[in-house]
Amino acid sequence: MSLKVFNFLDLGVEKNISNELKKSLIHKQKTQDFDLSLKDNKLTVEIADQTYSCDFLNPKYIIEVKQNYSRSESVYSFLKTIAKGSSKKRLKILDLTAGFGRDLFKFVLAGHEVIAFEKDPLVFSLLKDGSNRFFSSDKLSLYKKEFRLENNFSLELMYKDSNLFLEESLLEQANDTDLKVYDLIYFDPMFDDKQKKAAPKKHMQIIKKSLLTHPENVQKEDVIEKCLKISNTVVLKSSKYDGKKIKAQKIFSFKGFNYYLFK
Repeated sequence: MSLKVFNFLDLGVEKNISNELKKSLIHKQKTQDFDLSLKDNKLTVEIADQTYSCDFLNPKYIIEVKQNYSRSESVYSFLKTIAKGSSKKRLKILDLTAGFGRDLFKFVLAGHEVIAFEKDPLVFSLLKDGSNRFFSSDKLSLYKKEFRLENNFSLELMYKDSNLFLEESLLEQANDTDLKVYDLIYFDPMFDDKQKKAAPKKHMQIIKKSLLTHPENVQKEDVIEKCLKISNTVVLKSSKYDGKKIKAQKIFSFKGFNYYLFK
């Protein structure tokens, strides 16, 4: 396959894809192998007979989030720890590796203020489309009531390399070393793990095959050191099969991943 859709106006998703993203997508058409289309009003990528779109209104996803909400081993357990046991406290969270947003929207649905970064134009386009549909939904008041939230849902998506953002933040902070802007920085270097014993899930396979930017070998320790200068807490999500010893408190293990807490 190749990128068949050149006229995004015909798709009706002009509002979901910026000019910069459109240029990036079209520029890469000769070296990538995917189709991008609008299906059931969702921006959808198809690659190797697999399709994927970001759908945070999917009832199955909402049920999964609700089930995880009360689990002792879930992303919500460390959120409650960071909020000092209060499920009501609103945290300011920075997600360095948004991907398709399955983790970051759990933070959003918990009522926290979230800023998320994604540097790949295709992944970001799908994520932004899913986010736009979520925030324009007439179900938000219902979800807010179901999750017993006092504040409105909050998400800012950034089409940017989070490493550049960290460098810029440290420069801005140079004269105020005690400034901690965020309650939590969440870090999930998806493609840094070298050892996998199980086939990745569908959305991860699609991400790897359709990336328009090249994954980098991230030095986790360097990123965490930078993060702790602007945040009170850092949580690292890492594959159980990574093989590297991490000197930090392991909060819990869940579905093939370890979660580590740095302060």
